Amino acid sequence: MASVSSKATSPGAKGNVVQLSSLISYYNRLSTDPIPEVDWSHWKDTIQTEGLVDKVKTNFETLQKEQYNIDAIVNTVISAPSKELENISLDLKYHQAVWVDKYSDYVFFLFELEDYGNPEEYLMHQNYDIFYGLEAELEELTETHNWLPGSKDDINIRGYYASQFLWGKKVISYYRHPADDFKSAKATKNILGR
Repeated sequence: MASVSSKATSPGAKGNVVQLSSLISYYNRLSTDPIPEVDWSHWKDTIQTEGLVDKVKTNFETLQKEQYNIDAIVNTVISAPSKELENISLDLKYHQAVWVDKYSDYVFFLFELEDYGNPEEYLMHQNYDIFYGLEAELEELTETHNWLPGSKDDINIRGYYASQFLWGKKVISYYRHPADDFKSAKATKNILGR
C-alpha cells in the first residue's frame, strides 16, 4: 500500500487509496470466529443434482489449501504501466496549467481595476494604455467582422454583461444556433403579453 500511496497525488486519488486501504484492512483482519463446518451430507440429501455437492466440496477444499503470494502480485500490478492512468494524468496537468494561467490573468486584472475609475470618463486611447492588448484585440474583431462584443468567445462574458438586464438574455456565443436570434423577441413578447 505504501507504493500506491506514494503514486497518489490528487485529492481524489488519495481518497481512493484510503478506501482501498480500509477495504484491505477489513478483509485481512484476524477473525476470532472459527469457520463453520459445512454439513456436506445434509446438502447431498437436499440437492438432487448428481455429483454437484461433491464438485463444490472438492473446489472448497482446494481453495482452502491455496496460498497466494500477495506481495509479488501487488508489485506486478503497481509496476505495470497504465496507458489510461497516464492519459488522465496528462489531462489533469493540462487543465491545471490552463486554470493557473487564467486565474493569474484574472488576479492581475482585478489588481489593475483597483486604480480604474468610471469607465464613462475614459477615452478609447486611455483604455488602450490601461488594458494592454485591448487595441490589438479590437482590431482583430473589426477585421474579422465580429462586431458584437464576445461574439467569438467560448464563454461570452461581454455578452452576459451587456444583456444582464434584458428580458430575453440575448447572448451571442461562438457556437450559436439561428433560433437564438428570436429569443429576445420571444421573451419580450411573453412579458408584455402578461
